Amino acid sequence: MWLLSLWKKAYSKLPELCRCNMRLLVLSDIHGNYEALKSLLPYIKEVDKVLCLGDIVGYGCAVNECIDLVRTYNFVCIRGNHEQYVIEGTDNQPKYLNESVLWGIQYAKKVITQEHLKWLNSLPLTMGGRFDGLSILMAHGSPFDPINGYVYENNTDFSLWESFQFDYLFIGHTHRTLSHQLGTGGLILNPGSVGQARDFEGKACAAILDTQARVVKCLRVDYDYQKHLDLSISHGAGEWVYKHYRTLLSK
Repeated sequence: MWLLSLWKKAYSKLPELCRCNMRLLVLSDIHGNYEALKSLLPYIKEVDKVLCLGDIVGYGCAVNECIDLVRTYNFVCIRGNHEQYVIEGTDNQPKYLNESVLWGIQYAKKVITQEHLKWLNSLPLTMGGRFDGLSILMAHGSPFDPINGYVYENNTDFSLWESFQFDYLFIGHTHRTLSHQLGTGGLILNPGSVGQARDFEGKACAAILDTQARVVKCLRVDYDYQKHLDLSISHGAGEWVYKHYRTLLSK
């Protein structure tokens, strides 16, 4: 019960949409990668709503460009750990932050507009509500630890999640796709990362939920990752930017 109490403290209500037969684009972890994000524009323009699970900023340099697009298309967004670092600073965080994280946050803090910073600060930690009769919960890490929770198939006691009476529980943070069906019928889904996929190198990963058919389609979209990497290097990023692209770049 204490876990549910912890979650409720961070909970905000989704704007309820009652239209039938909706298509929802679910995405996460854009990380300042405008090349990856704009590759999803054909899907962004055709769906009814986009749900963003946090980490719009961090690692990448196209900070304002990504936030501009997110706000232009009125994504429903929650806060990720990198937004938290930009807002709070990095000195007193409870976890170790490596060079790539620190560099990305320092860069974001340097270039982000005050209007965009104010908007980031308004984002809730978790959100839940209904779309076309389906109940949906959004959290970046996990509902129990929205900022720092990591949910993998082999490290999570999913029986704890049975307390959440939602049809879909959308999470991000790991940069890896995950789909886990709960005994209660709910589906835990991580759509993977738009801007720094660690399971599908050089792809912008996301998912589309058809609310009528109750079918989730995973997306793996090509984008100009070299342009994204060159931009990072031109602004002073270290060799770490190549880490999740090494197989592609070695061909």
